Amino acid sequence: MGKIIVFLIIIGVVYYMFRPNKKIKKDNDENEFVQCEKCKTFVLKKDAKFKNGKYYCRECDADS
Repeated sequence: MGKIIVFLIIIGVVYYMFRPNKKIKKDNDENEFVQCEKCKTFVLKKDAKFKNGKYYCRECDADS
């Protein structure tokens, strides 16, 4: 009985070490800051609007 428990523990440790990593790394794009082309303020890339190859903040995007 003790050998079975030791064997199961070893199998568990080996599985834990070599298991596939299920965490998908998120792109760091959402935490990256970009500069608004019009007012030159820095905003999060996820909050900025991308037009004609340039980034704009919400306020400047509403003005155009």
